[in-house]
Amino acid sequence: MIYSSNKLDIYSYLVVMIVVASLIPSAPAHPADPQAPPQLVNIHSVNLPLDPLRPPPNPWRSQEIAWPEHYITPTLDYGLNLMLSPEIRQIVGLEAGYDRLHGLPTGKIEFFAPVKTWKDRSFFFAPRVALEGNRETFSVGSGFRRKVSGRSVMGLHTFHDWVRPRGSQDSFLRQSGFGVEVSSFPGPVQLTLGANVYIPVNERRRYIGVGSDASMVREALSHGLDGRLSLTLPVTDFMDTRLDARVHRFLGEESRKAGHELGISLALRNGMFSGSFRHFRQGADQDDFRVEGAVTLAFDWMSVMNGANPFSAPYPSRPRLEQDVAYRLYQRVVRNHDVPGDRSERKIALTVRAADDLVSFSGALPELANKRLTVQTSQSPWVERAKVMTDSRGFYSGRLRLPSGLYRLRLIHKSSGKTSEVAVVRVLP
Repeated sequence: MIYSSNKLDIYSYLVVMIVVASLIPSAPAHPADPQAPPQLVNIHSVNLPLDPLRPPPNPWRSQEIAWPEHYITPTLDYGLNLMLSPEIRQIVGLEAGYDRLHGLPTGKIEFFAPVKTWKDRSFFFAPRVALEGNRETFSVGSGFRRKVSGRSVMGLHTFHDWVRPRGSQDSFLRQSGFGVEVSSFPGPVQLTLGANVYIPVNERRRYIGVGSDASMVREALSHGLDGRLSLTLPVTDFMDTRLDARVHRFLGEESRKAGHELGISLALRNGMFSGSFRHFRQGADQDDFRVEGAVTLAFDWMSVMNGANPFSAPYPSRPRLEQDVAYRLYQRVVRNHDVPGDRSERKIALTVRAADDLVSFSGALPELANKRLTVQTSQSPWVERAKVMTDSRGFYSGRLRLPSGLYRLRLIHKSSGKTSEVAVVRVLP
């Protein structure tokens, strides 16, 4: 009995030791360095507790963020195609999206409104409103189109745009322009030509800095033009090819923007297949390429019930000669709405530099545009040295030769008595 009691006590002691050992945390194999940085935890490899009120993620569905711009535009296009007829979609343009960079929704609506129509001509009004991520644009346009022959349409249009940063209270930058367009269907060939000219109307000025650091910042839209050509040719009795070319060029005091787009497209006349290849160039070092293709099939449930092939072309193929050019009378105007801005910053304080005996000076008197100024130097008293003219914004520049010495220099407009700052220059012997 004594031996049995001792054996029971030993077993109880072992059980207690095992329980206590399981509760004591194990020591690291190597002591941790007190100066070592804390270890980073990869949250993607740790089974974190899930929210009991939220269903677990679907393992068959991508967990990537669905950005709004990826589904807003396709959803809107799909809904408009269901609600509006092709004739209405041709004269109404409606887009919506999301600018991820600025975190703002975007939208655009444009409308082609025939004010007066005849059988072979139309006079139209074309308003447009666009909210982009960084600017807002309002446009109005009008034009006249006429069917000059049985298979040709010619048109003229004018437009006026207002542009400013989105949400800004600054005044609008404005531009006007005009364009011409020609559409002709000589036989089975479709030819479309168009060109637009853009002319800035105003500029926005503001002054920054004081004293010798004073500068004038000028903002305006750029002068520019663009052109486009589209030529559709029949390849076979059931397939067409289209050649597209676009070019644009905008110039300002500081900005230069030029580029072109070339493309070729193939399409079956029954609408079953279409494909295109396009090349874009912006400037001298930016080239982009795009290849697209689409297959469209019509599905008939009755053919399934009858055991026949339910797929077919969307519509029967038609010869090119059956198409009428009259629908060009009611198409929206095609032009460039993303005209770049031109921004320049120039010092208005009088700046003087001397190289040997040649003294160069520049500056601005913004309130004296296209005026004659007198250049004066003084060792005592003021002496007239030369005459200079200001430009349309009051800027001037010039040079004169002076003997060695220390001079004060200024410019004066004698009619008004206004003078520039006084600058000091030393001419070395």
